[in-house]
Amino acid sequence: MVKMGHLIETYGTGAWDLVERVEDCKKYLFQKQLELMGEIFAKKKVNISTETMLEKLVLAAFDEWVEAREWWDKLGIEGINIQKEIAFEYIDGLHFALQLAITGEMYQDGVRELNPEVVAGYVGNEDFLNRLMKFFAVPFEVTGNEIIVPKLLSAVLGTLEWKHWKTYENHFAKSYDTFVQNVGKLIKAEALMAYMYIKLEEPLRLLTTTNIHDIWKDVAWLYTIKNFENFARQERGY
Repeated sequence: MVKMGHLIETYGTGAWDLVERVEDCKKYLFQKQLELMGEIFAKKKVNISTETMLEKLVLAAFDEWVEAREWWDKLGIEGINIQKEIAFEYIDGLHFALQLAITGEMYQDGVRELNPEVVAGYVGNEDFLNRLMKFFAVPFEVTGNEIIVPKLLSAVLGTLEWKHWKTYENHFAKSYDTFVQNVGKLIKAEALMAYMYIKLEEPLRLLTTTNIHDIWKDVAWLYTIKNFENFARQERGY
């Protein structure tokens, strides 16, 4: 695990200067994720099947959840703001959840292979961004004091043709509505958990008292902070 709480001091002011002018924070999140995806594909010269990318994104999001849990187990360690660390693990999870939506929509468009040129063709595509907004339209409620990210990831995995011992026929197309529902919930779950850990003294106790419609400016700020660092990492050859 890499400590990330210091990123607020490094990028926080610049990120807020950018985000406070944003009118639609939800569309902004997809726009910035597409730009980051384009940067990574170009820098790393990525060529990968869309199906494989979807599977890798589920795995990556699960790994971020595990890292968040590992930080949670360290709550109370003197000298480390554990809540900030947990928040940024969920922000990393949000990056992968947004990219799941983006990649799934590309797959639904008939894109079977991803490369720098294909991804670049989607960056800045307003029609594509508008189509992605359906993921934010998915109803989402917190029940009790727990959000089960792994359960949502398992549901997303169930829409993919990942089992080599099974025979599939147009499985993703048939499961696409289910994919949208679960990825939409995953995006909101990751965002809400990040917000809770960065903003509140007792996040789990207060989960059910927060209106999810009120969180997106703060979430966009946290996301932008990590987005700045992700671009910087690419420049450093990460």
